[in-house]
Amino acid sequence: YTIAIPAALLVLALASSEALSPRMRLLGDSAASILGALGLLLAVPGYTTDGPSIFSFIAMDAHEREGRFGVTFDEAEFRDARALVGRGESFAYDGSFGLPGRLYPLDGRARVLYVAEAPETASGLLAWVEREHVRALAIGEAPFAHTADLARTRPDRFRELFRCPEEDSCSVFEVLPEGAPSAIDR
Repeated sequence: YTIAIPAALLVLALASSEALSPRMRLLGDSAASILGALGLLLAVPGYTTDGPSIFSFIAMDAHEREGRFGVTFDEAEFRDARALVGRGESFAYDGSFGLPGRLYPLDGRARVLYVAEAPETASGLLAWVEREHVRALAIGEAPFAHTADLARTRPDRFRELFRCPEEDSCSVFEVLPEGAPSAIDR
């Protein structure tokens, strides 16, 4: 809403300027442009605090931006987990995992799935991940902590890659094909 409401008001103001005389319209449109530029100048520090300028950020390629800007835990771990997910496979997450945007691969080769209900059994979890072609799984806190426990009971099929720090509280697993070693172990 912090962007949509001012943008809508700006569109409304510019659309209503059609009724003004050409001179008043030029003054109104110029004032709106100056206010917009001033707003951008005021906003730039918010995009560049403790980091590169917004201009150098724009000049970076997607992989460089991804590695440079993370969240509170180690972005490299999520980058490695995303790399495990191939074309046609999925990275799944549950309702208590708060950062699903960290799961999307930059090249769009894989899906990101939401786990709507926590499976009751390890076999139920396995059936779901096989049906949905899940290759990596991010599990957060309750009510899904039980799902992480289920995955830990089957180390032959779920390899825990890492746990997020306590404030983000999640576990990320690689889903192993039956009888296959982890892609990281190969």
